[in-house]
Amino acid sequence: MTRYMEASLKILRAMVMEDKADMSRVMEYVVYLVKMSIFAQSFKWESLLRYDLEYRKRQVEIGLP
Repeated sequence: MTRYMEASLKILRAMVMEDKADMSRVMEYVVYLVKMSIFAQSFKWESLLRYDLEYRKRQVEIGLP
């Protein structure tokens, strides 16, 4: 979980610093990271990674960033 969160926070920092995302996209990403952190308290890490992969695939399928 630590590496995942480290990488995710680096992505978030890049989004903010490079001004490639408006604040609504930044906040959507923050909400998602909070949800993943909450899930990590109840579910096995392998399950969370599968969820994350499927979530991201679905975003691409329906045309979300």
